Amino acid sequence: MRKPVACRIYRFSRPVCLRCCAMLGVLTVLVGLQAASSSEPVAFLDRPDTLRMPFPSGERLRYDIYWEPPQILQWFIGDVAAGEILIQVQESEDQGRETLTIQAKATTKGFVRRRFLEVDDQFESIIDRTNFRSYRFKKVIREGKKSRKDILVQFDYGQQEVTVEKVDLRKNPPQRESKVFQGVSGPVSDVLSVFYVARLRQLSPGQRYRIRLADEKRPEEVVVEVLRREKVKTRLDEFESVRISTVGGFFNQGGNFLIWYSTNGQRFPVRFQANAKIGKVYGELVGIDSGRTSRGVIKLGK
Repeated sequence: MRKPVACRIYRFSRPVCLRCCAMLGVLTVLVGLQAASSSEPVAFLDRPDTLRMPFPSGERLRYDIYWEPPQILQWFIGDVAAGEILIQVQESEDQGRETLTIQAKATTKGFVRRRFLEVDDQFESIIDRTNFRSYRFKKVIREGKKSRKDILVQFDYGQQEVTVEKVDLRKNPPQRESKVFQGVSGPVSDVLSVFYVARLRQLSPGQRYRIRLADEKRPEEVVVEVLRREKVKTRLDEFESVRISTVGGFFNQGGNFLIWYSTNGQRFPVRFQANAKIGKVYGELVGIDSGRTSRGVIKLGK
């Protein structure tokens, strides 16, 4: 894989999948979780007493996102810097419950932002601090004139219901839509919190886990498979990691989806990769702020 460089041409023959580039670490990283295997997967959140939270309150992670064009274009433009994602977690309280609030922001930058689309999307997830099930998930989508909408997902475990409320701000007046999905049992993760839920266990090759996952539709049970140990070198550091492979499922576009989690005590997601409509998109960890110490090739702002 060549070193990422800025795009050296003004126009592609076909537009790249901008949404994949900008949102990979939030929607793609956190979503396409389903793989096929003969062994029976284990429910990830059914035994919260066996889980350990390796991330401190106040932790922030920053990722740079790149588009890797097809091989024929690699010689001309290299990998194109497409955007960045900043994710942070903080202890909180919600309706008298001890919770964690996870926030993420995804933006395009550079050539992609100037020539194709301005993306400024924000996400927030509130989960239980003990059993890690989701209580509320919010998305604020701002992608130029293409997509401007607010989405709120709320989980009522007592009534076994999930309520999804959408507001399409492109319409005048804004168009509102509400759906209630009933008969939803067991702990549910949303597409942001699952990014942290996967860090709650020490992952080893051969393991398979089931996670009930929700976004804007009825929650689905998806499967995560841990493949093998690998060294992953980023601009920040070299990490001993485990590689997670997922195929199709939650994401309509399907395709292979890979995540690498470090095997150290913090279990950082250090790299992710997915297929785009043209080529691939990938993200690399470039900044870590634990709330007490900070390191990175790019300083994290306040």
